[in-house]
Amino acid sequence: SGSQEPSGYPIFLHVLHALSHSLSFTIAIQHALGVAAGALWFLTLRRLGVPAWLALIPAAVLWLDGDELFLEHAPMSEALFEFVLALMAYAGIRSLDGGLRWPLLTGALTGCLLTIRSVAMVLPVVIAVWLATALLASGASWRRPAAAAALAALLVTAAYGVVRNEATGRWSSIVPAGGGWALYGRTASFADCHQFRPPAGTARLCENTPPASRLGPGYYLWVGGPARAAFGGPASHDQLLGDFGWTAIRNQPLAYLGVVWTDLRRYVNPDVRPTWANNDFAGVEALDFPWRRQAVDPAIRQQVNSYYGPFRTPDAKAAATLHDYQAIVRVTGPLLLVLVALSVGAVLLARGRSRWGAVLLASTGMELLLVPALVLGAQWRYAMPALGPLAAGAALGLWASAVSLRRAHWAWVAGRSRLRCP
Repeated sequence: SGSQEPSGYPIFLHVLHALSHSLSFTIAIQHALGVAAGALWFLTLRRLGVPAWLALIPAAVLWLDGDELFLEHAPMSEALFEFVLALMAYAGIRSLDGGLRWPLLTGALTGCLLTIRSVAMVLPVVIAVWLATALLASGASWRRPAAAAALAALLVTAAYGVVRNEATGRWSSIVPAGGGWALYGRTASFADCHQFRPPAGTARLCENTPPASRLGPGYYLWVGGPARAAFGGPASHDQLLGDFGWTAIRNQPLAYLGVVWTDLRRYVNPDVRPTWANNDFAGVEALDFPWRRQAVDPAIRQQVNSYYGPFRTPDAKAAATLHDYQAIVRVTGPLLLVLVALSVGAVLLARGRSRWGAVLLASTGMELLLVPALVLGAQWRYAMPALGPLAAGAALGLWASAVSLRRAHWAWVAGRSRLRCP
């Protein structure tokens, strides 16, 4: 892959290509990873005491959701990322049992996640803090397990850095190039140079166009705008654009929080009107299976032919059938909001080990939702990896609610019995 993308998924594709040159083989493996991820969420919840019928909720989401099937059917990184994420969560819960084996695996897997998708960049810190806090709260020894998890994440990250250095010639390329452009795109819709002094060399990025008349992050990244006119495309002058973005955020925090809040709401309702001119949110329709025969882009056909062999035009009838299925079985924005609410409820209502499991699930899911809105601009596709931990958290929330109601009922019955005693 290029310097602007993590290398974990391309490495995965190279490994599969060594086994078979068939694109169908790669897709089959990705479907298998989806099945395995669902099973891991089931096992994670069972270890937290959730009944089997409730523990099937996250498995059902990954196994049956039409958008998950679409992403598994495409050469995209979600299937691999979601499998490693589910394995990390399972290992994290096992880490609460004591010992160093599971914390080491948990840390190593967080390092693997950041090699697949940049959205996981802060997950190693989140998981290390969670593990230390959970063990400390339970009265168990926490220093060695937390240190083991942090060390394993560091070693995997360092090894990844060596690979990236060989590919790009830059040790700093652990973080893919283009982060500065992403931050510029996030802030360009509101940045007002009358409210701050632009960093040296960035005055050309200032716009006099009213924010309400500007376009969204995707435009500034890939289509036009002052940065492309001045510097070309990503990731040229990446540090300079990042400096401009950070300066705009520091001096216009309310405007920044406003665009982030807009994107978070558009996860739930893609028709929310943004503060900029165009609604550039790619919603669920961006993941639709094609319902009629469509011409394949010649450049894509050439790339597939060169790597996988002769390209066969997809069966339009099969795709249309999947499209019809997808219209019925699909997680949408309102259901995502329910999953978030139940996950937060699990943190509040669960007790003991289950509560710390709920904290892991909710914090992981929320991190995956928040980071794109904070640094890039949200799209529905970016929400998909969060469905596993949030669906698991929702199942735990339902179980914690049932247990709390049962406790409240028996407390009420006991109180009534004491009142009746002479």
